[in-house]
Amino acid sequence: MTTALHQPELVLSHDEIRRDRERWLAARAAGIGASEIAAVLGISPYDSPFSLYWRKKLNTVTEMNEAMEWGLRHEATIASKFAENHPEYVTSPAGLWRHPQHRWMLATPDLHLSGGELAQIKTTRSWDGWGTPGTDQIPAYYAAQVQQEMTVMGARRCWVPVLCGGNSYREYLVEWNPADAALITEAGEAFMRRLADDNPPDLDGTAATTTALKQLHPTVVDEVVTIPQHLADQYATRRALLDDAKAQLAEVENQIRGLLGNAKTAVCDGQKVAQRSVYDTSRIDTRRLKAEQPDTYAAYATTSTVNKLTPAKESK
Repeated sequence: MTTALHQPELVLSHDEIRRDRERWLAARAAGIGASEIAAVLGISPYDSPFSLYWRKKLNTVTEMNEAMEWGLRHEATIASKFAENHPEYVTSPAGLWRHPQHRWMLATPDLHLSGGELAQIKTTRSWDGWGTPGTDQIPAYYAAQVQQEMTVMGARRCWVPVLCGGNSYREYLVEWNPADAALITEAGEAFMRRLADDNPPDLDGTAATTTALKQLHPTVVDEVVTIPQHLADQYATRRALLDDAKAQLAEVENQIRGLLGNAKTAVCDGQKVAQRSVYDTSRIDTRRLKAEQPDTYAAYATTSTVNKLTPAKESK
């Protein structure tokens, strides 16, 4: 039996979350959930401080994708396997909880374990970033999540049972770290101040920030905005560097192709470096279809929005 650090506050029970997802989303919108703290820290591969800020500010919800859906569907199976491996624990589903002092700090652990411990279930497509089973060697963004969950719940240990590819199972064990908890608390409080002060985080180059900017500015108005000289210079310089890098890469690739001939795989010191593939692809000639069968083309055509930034061409 471990001693809890404190008693957290229950916001919504597990059954209430299942019955009323909208209520759960509204409760999470008022704070920072454990799955969101990696974005606050700038270590999430899926989110950024900027995109999270505007999602909170505009009270929008991340749409569930296929990976998220199947992760949820597999939770019960993984929980059953964990319980089978650990008869020493009594397991029960958790709910949404709030830290008693830092009330912005929220957590939705997957399982309560007897003795005051937690379990956070994960699915993954690859073991890249995962270390030796039984250790705390899990990806940093998941480590931040479970540290916040333990901080909220006053727990000292959190198990992370993981299913990879639908057929490979591992377990990890993470201990509560007071230094990590302090870092998370400081970062979360600074983020909440940004929200209160209408002070969005700096822009970065992540895909999440690009997506957020496209969502914030979905249309084009024929207006002119003057940007700083240093930004114009950086844009021109980095595009030139990108073009140069592409040309250099193409040269190296051609040298490798020349050495490979008809061979498939290039190796160096026993390690695979590159691989050739040759295969046929088929596509619809949409231009011809539109010209010869306009009604069929119109019946099956779909429309998508393109939102991109391109270099301006000099007028002659």
